[in-house]
Amino acid sequence: MVNRNPASQQDIPSQGDVVQCRNGNGWPLLISLLALGLISVLAFFLGKPPGPLPVDAPLDQFSALRADGYLEHLVSDGIPHPAGSDQNRIVRDKITALLKSFGYQVHLQETEAQIRRTRSAVDPETVPLCNIMARLQGASDEPAIMLVTHFDSVPYGPGASDDGVGVASMLEVARMLKKMDPPQRSVILLFTDGEEYGLLGAKKFVEHHPWANDVGWLINLEARGTKGPSILFETGSESVSLIREFASVSRRPIASSLFFEIYKQLPNDTDFTVFKKHGMQGFNFAFIGDVKNYHTPNDSFATVNQASFQHHGENMWRLVSRLAYLEKMPPPQGQAVYFDVFGRLLIWWPASWSVWMTLCGGLVGAGSGWICFKRKEVSVNSLLIASGCFLLVCVVLLLMGWLCDFGLRRDGRLDNPWPQYPLPMILSFWLLGLVTAAALSLGLGRVGTASSHWLIVWFTWLVAALLTSIYLPGASYLFIVPALVAVVSQFVLRNLLKISMGVVSGLSIVAVGVIWIPMEPLFYDAVGFRLNQVLILRVTVVMTVIWPLLVWTRSGIVWWTLVTSLLLLIGFLLTGFFMNPVT
Repeated sequence: MVNRNPASQQDIPSQGDVVQCRNGNGWPLLISLLALGLISVLAFFLGKPPGPLPVDAPLDQFSALRADGYLEHLVSDGIPHPAGSDQNRIVRDKITALLKSFGYQVHLQETEAQIRRTRSAVDPETVPLCNIMARLQGASDEPAIMLVTHFDSVPYGPGASDDGVGVASMLEVARMLKKMDPPQRSVILLFTDGEEYGLLGAKKFVEHHPWANDVGWLINLEARGTKGPSILFETGSESVSLIREFASVSRRPIASSLFFEIYKQLPNDTDFTVFKKHGMQGFNFAFIGDVKNYHTPNDSFATVNQASFQHHGENMWRLVSRLAYLEKMPPPQGQAVYFDVFGRLLIWWPASWSVWMTLCGGLVGAGSGWICFKRKEVSVNSLLIASGCFLLVCVVLLLMGWLCDFGLRRDGRLDNPWPQYPLPMILSFWLLGLVTAAALSLGLGRVGTASSHWLIVWFTWLVAALLTSIYLPGASYLFIVPALVAVVSQFVLRNLLKISMGVVSGLSIVAVGVIWIPMEPLFYDAVGFRLNQVLILRVTVVMTVIWPLLVWTRSGIVWWTLVTSLLLLIGFLLTGFFMNPVT
């Protein structure tokens, strides 16, 4: 008896996935692409900082609108206050007066340093520096918690966000601490001077002030823009204990060990760098949106974002109100791998687990591969063919992304790393990746079997997970989590429960989307289009996960995907061209 419905032959073991790759229905692909779109929308909206609490919020909750009065008092005149200037002394006196009004005894560490105010300056200039300090004495001699921010600005901007928001947040936290019961351990307040000229105040503190030897953990507030979430972008070396505490108190945790890995490779520094070299553990927070205002006259009181203000101060308050009342600080437990899920959940594990998690994933993947061989869904030849196809797909995706970048730069559209309307440009790169992958799947995807392509892709991801676990542990979760979802769903759903490969591939795509897509706004805020090669690489990596599903899906559906994506690509390119004219 002959079955005339080829779709019903999808699970015949002797033919394996050759039939599947030509007859898979389009629902898994459509739902997966819609899921990626939904994840992008969620990442945009859920990744925003929380709105400011009102002035009449409960007194044990941080309110940016209450702290806003301090910020207005300090910087609303719009005058820069770099180290050594008359305005710097005026701001210092205002901070000192506020601390005294809260009931603190203020200590000034007066010193001096040699600086070059401009890069072209030949001879250094000696300028006075003055750190502002206060201490809330604890009930025990346990190591103190130190709160840090710098109060100087650059010479060409009033520094309302960098670091006026940090100063005002710390002043409000200092006021709130005075209203609470005496803490278990001391809390040191340090407003450093001369940060913008080379972390000078922080260096003077650790080198010459006795309180530096009392500090256990610290919380530093910084800014590299005027809006966006308060990101935990750096921690001390013993991040397991740090992240556990942060996860237990944060209402909106935005954090990633990837940021820490990237930051270590950059030439940028904050006061936290000095303290970390001195052996202190702690948290370094910053918001980085609207970087075009950074270190310019536009970093003014008018451009301060109240939501960023709220998030910044709230992070400091929630941490210090917990840490200051701990009887014993958590012992050192090594480095952590961590990331947030839409700013609502912080997931972490000790970095030493990453290799073992990857190896366990490799065993499950090997089991899936063995089952595929037993069912004759793959062979050595089909794996070799799939490997060649996968390599070619990666090369073409990178090449197409580079050509797009080259064209836009040649046209001048990306001369400004942060154009006014970046979204059409960013979407163009992602749609170009989908168009390229879909077009290639119509040819290369017909060679070999869908299972072979799937195994090669996820074997590569497992290798990447292992390498990053060893050499770049903070970035390992980018590969470990999706790879574990993929191999476990393949083993359980596909091999044991006989569920369609399209569903399994779709789950893997969603896992990649949840881990990778929310980073897009933060990457753009950090570097804009200056490092577009990294954007192209991200697009390539994500498209490799969509590749097995394109191979499995019926050709007609892939054609619809290709044509629709191409039309959208053209539309976004034209939109980007018209909205971002060459200047």
